[in-house]
Amino acid sequence: MTPTTFIKKKHLGSNLYTFTFEIPWYDLPFQAGEYIQLKIEHENPDDRGEKRWFTVSNIWTDIRL
Repeated sequence: MTPTTFIKKKHLGSNLYTFTFEIPWYDLPFQAGEYIQLKIEHENPDDRGEKRWFTVSNIWTDIRL
């Protein structure tokens, strides 16, 4: 599993957020628009648990997703 670091969360609309994670891009080959499932450990997870799906969008030279 590739370690990631949560950087920030930005509210964009009623039910839309942007999350920024720092991840070594060389450990995770991807194309913009693909989906990734991340396990986000936190206290008191809901019924869905700690795993969530995200759309990947950034430029390949940026180490943040």
